[in-house]
Amino acid sequence: MSAKSYNLSPEGIRQEKRKALMRGLFTALFGIAVSLGIPMVAGLVEPWLAIIIIPIMLLAFGLGMRRGYKILHERWSSFQIIMSPEFIIRKQSTIPDIEIEREQVSKIQENLSGIFVRTAEKQNYIHVPRSLEGYQEVKSELQQWHTIEQQSAKQDYVSILLLLLFAASFAAMFLSSRAWLVISAGIFIIVYTLWGQISFRRNTQIDARAKLNTWRIVLLVLLMLGIVAGRIYVVSSR
Repeated sequence: MSAKSYNLSPEGIRQEKRKALMRGLFTALFGIAVSLGIPMVAGLVEPWLAIIIIPIMLLAFGLGMRRGYKILHERWSSFQIIMSPEFIIRKQSTIPDIEIEREQVSKIQENLSGIFVRTAEKQNYIHVPRSLEGYQEVKSELQQWHTIEQQSAKQDYVSILLLLLFAASFAAMFLSSRAWLVISAGIFIIVYTLWGQISFRRNTQIDARAKLNTWRIVLLVLLMLGIVAGRIYVVSSR
């Protein structure tokens, strides 16, 4: 059997873009609510200032969404899976191709978004989305390689828990009057932010245009350090 290629249908492209945009919308609104809402509750941001800041944040968000939509369209319009009895290849514009030989496969998992063909290297995997034309055909071929496991939602729960813990830490940093709690919350926020950005940059499956440059990451961490230091000073001087 020779290699066969599979692409997303126009409807599949729309589905994938819609899902990615909804995730981005939720993340952005959550970030605005936490970064602006909590300081307002703490009395650190006056209502008149919030009226000025919110439109600016929404404008920046809108421009980011517009740019993100273009990137998503390029990404999914060019998405292609090449399947043969001995290898599977994922091709996509703006990011390197990934090829996995049959003997490299360590695990194959399936969840609501599709199939993940994994290897011993964490970043070396291929995601086969359910919206792919010929999804069941690819799945049948992969079942001959390895047992397809149903992936639990554990990773999703961990991500949600960390996000909620981040929001709780932000609240503790601005609302608490105890220095030790402010320091602990601040350390978690800085470490979580730095870890998230480093993991994001190292992920070869993400378009480079969606990643922050090193100097922007440094500025972000310095900004967080400044906020934490300011809160520690305020609490300690009471």
